[in-house]
Amino acid sequence: MVEKWQGVCYIQPQDAGVNLGHGTTVTARRWLLLLTAFLLMAHTGRTARPPAKGKPRTSEGTAQSRAAAPSRPASAQKLPKDAEKWVAKVLKKMTLEEKIGQVMMVFIFGGFISRESPQYAELVRQVEQNHVGGLVVGTRVQPLGVVRSQVYPTAELINELQGRAKVPLLVGADFERGTAMRLEEGTALPYPMAVAATGRTEDAYTMGKITALEARAAGVQWVFAPVADVNSNPDNPIINTRSFGEDPQRVSELVAAFVRGVEENGALSTTKHFPGHGDTSTDSHVAMPTISGNRARLESVELAPFRAAIAAGTSTIMTGHLAVPALEPETDVPATLSRRVLTDLLRKEMGFQGLIVTDALDMGGVAGRPAPGEVAVRSLLAGADVLLVPPVPDAVVLAIKEAVASGRVPMARLDESVKRILRAKARLGLHKQKRVSLEALGESFRRPEFVAAAQDVADRGVILLRDETKQLPLDATRPLRVLLVCVAGDPDPWPCEDLENEIRGRVDALEVVRTDTRFAKVENVKLPAAEKYDVVIAALVVRWADRKGTVSLPADQAALVERLLAGERPVVVAALGSPYLVERFPAANPSDTRRIEDGERRHIERLQDALETGLIFDHVQHLGKRHQAHAFELLCHKRIEIVAALLAVGHQVNSGRLLAAQRFQHGRVGDAIEFLRRQLSLLLAAEPPQQFRRAGPTAHRGHREKRERLHAPSSSKNRCCATASVSAA
Repeated sequence: MVEKWQGVCYIQPQDAGVNLGHGTTVTARRWLLLLTAFLLMAHTGRTARPPAKGKPRTSEGTAQSRAAAPSRPASAQKLPKDAEKWVAKVLKKMTLEEKIGQVMMVFIFGGFISRESPQYAELVRQVEQNHVGGLVVGTRVQPLGVVRSQVYPTAELINELQGRAKVPLLVGADFERGTAMRLEEGTALPYPMAVAATGRTEDAYTMGKITALEARAAGVQWVFAPVADVNSNPDNPIINTRSFGEDPQRVSELVAAFVRGVEENGALSTTKHFPGHGDTSTDSHVAMPTISGNRARLESVELAPFRAAIAAGTSTIMTGHLAVPALEPETDVPATLSRRVLTDLLRKEMGFQGLIVTDALDMGGVAGRPAPGEVAVRSLLAGADVLLVPPVPDAVVLAIKEAVASGRVPMARLDESVKRILRAKARLGLHKQKRVSLEALGESFRRPEFVAAAQDVADRGVILLRDETKQLPLDATRPLRVLLVCVAGDPDPWPCEDLENEIRGRVDALEVVRTDTRFAKVENVKLPAAEKYDVVIAALVVRWADRKGTVSLPADQAALVERLLAGERPVVVAALGSPYLVERFPAANPSDTRRIEDGERRHIERLQDALETGLIFDHVQHLGKRHQAHAFELLCHKRIEIVAALLAVGHQVNSGRLLAAQRFQHGRVGDAIEFLRRQLSLLLAAEPPQQFRRAGPTAHRGHREKRERLHAPSSSKNRCCATASVSAA
């Protein structure tokens, strides 16, 4: 009889479909399936462990790392004399319309396009009549998912449009995980969070290097990466695995390495989304998120990676469509339109001299707030140089032209941005050679060493969360019947196809059950009888997607996973998308020390902010039930200071809240902590906190049982295992 156990691992798929538009996904074609070897090798399985814990990083260490990096961004470095002369000559001869065109970038798709089609005619019109300064290579959404551009059609189309442009075009693309994010044939690198999981900063440099070399070969000079957002909110629906993680210092190191990898290999890097999009649960493609931290919080968390990127030489910084009250008191003004954020903070205080580019202006966080033309004018006045994908380019041309004529936008302000754009083009050598060789593309794109390096990074980015009973890797030398249950939290007509193919030849029998949110819904799924299989592999596939609004499984899919975990057979849970999914399933991911410490760090930061502003009650109410429950987990691990604060508020001890806040405000942190300790001793003898009383006695009883279970002595019969963090950064 097989003993009941659960194992959990997190796999970051290398070539996951890009989720855009309506939240659809396309089935991954070339996952580099370390997962199969990891699960099924008989004796050579490998456990990827997070780096050993050391001493806390200090501000002195941060200063040293910054000092080691270049002090000036590449974009601010002096150009050769011939390049400077070209910039001055072109700028002097430009008409107002040509200058306005230079600050705009429009979308292109790299696929077959008839030269007689309206789409091609519109592209030509934008280049020849609106004089656009750049192009953005993207994807298309179709009924079965997202279709990426193809490298040869992309390079050929870029060459054609470059030939029609009076001034060389600057071409950019979202290559956050390599060119494969937008180009079908590109080298597929893992998402940044998986790169961070390797524990090696040099992997981020390798990622940037490969991306830059392939991008330039395809005619793309501008890499819209790295993402510098610190993903401090696990419920963030749009950043998630695009971030290098939750630790600001570690994110800063990896961002700086990626920047150097791009800049030192001939492309422009773009550090985004300023001033930081991590601490929100709102997607800026849909609405304008609010980043609510105070200035001290922003300095220590959100802004740290951007400072590191500037020190490392990033050429450009992309704005976020974010409300940041600590920086811009007018809460209806996003950072993209805020002079306080872009000019006063980024330009003057942080000393950034490179290009400032807006995030796409067709996004919900800014679109429609004023009209498209007004958005463009206000972006320029705020300090932006490049307007990314305005929804109505003709309206932008007209609005800026009128603003210049009226004196609202001084000509000197427009010239300032155009000069920065021309200098960036000259630094890339576009004034000498603006086309790429299609013949050389086969030699310089997706080279074998690029693929091997990507595979190596992906291999080391696999994290085994827990396996106390040493059941992994599965022993393929014995008769083994496997049930693969693939749970896709997005529309996907054939999820886990690659995983299925890799497993099938390594086991005696494989039965596959699939469910997604459109083609095979949970209510139509039937699980086979337990006697028909020996082990279950539950593959959870949930990825971020713009305009999707969530990175969690739907309730009915989550219930299916719970059924599997409660069943008779061993279950291996493999998270193939968002690593935060495993927190949803306590049976597969019980409380562990590292996750508690990460949560404690976040609570410390936010509680201190709340205590200082007297808003601690509102803060805890905002945490939601999951984080309120987290207070009990902290209690079990003797994190008394934080639990005391949380429970004091939850129990609505008003006098205690005010006295503690006063002590914090006067710098008497020790006194405040001691006061909260005394409050805790009283609260533990009192009724359950208000939040848990509302949930009924069962909820409190469950937490009491959890505490008893966590403090119970270990036993050889204990089937629960400790876990490690999935957000390894």
